[in-house]
Amino acid sequence: MRPLRYYVDTSVWNFLLEEDRPEHRAATEQFFQQFPAAGTLVISEVVLREVRQAPPARRAALEQTIKQHPVELLEVTAEAETLAHRYVAEQLIPPKKVDDALHLAIAVVQECDVVVSWNFAHMVKLTTRLGVNGINRLLGYREIEIVSPEEVMSS
Repeated sequence: MRPLRYYVDTSVWNFLLEEDRPEHRAATEQFFQQFPAAGTLVISEVVLREVRQAPPARRAALEQTIKQHPVELLEVTAEAETLAHRYVAEQLIPPKKVDDALHLAIAVVQECDVVVSWNFAHMVKLTTRLGVNGINRLLGYREIEIVSPEEVMSS
């Protein structure tokens, strides 16, 4: 069996620096301690773009944090953009949150096994999981797991 590929969205990186929710930060730290033994960490240009939009001090801390971990960087492809727009068109992700749809679509198109996120509003929830995987099956893509760092820790 090949090592699993974990697409890590921006929310997870942010929680490594979080002061206000120590339980989320601790779970996130435990998640990252598993690598590289647990598989491959994957990010995309979307993660880097979101990091660049952070205030200067936070941006610098996030960039340093990401550099401390070996990650595979994925590009945003036209295929991923098309799939992301389908997720939005099917009302799985709100139109104003297209980057959330892009995180999912990039991971699917690039054959990641898992998307890891703390985004419970739009990504880590049952309706999104079911809808994304329904569209993926319909369009010939494989299914993907969408989980929080805590869910990875409990497996």
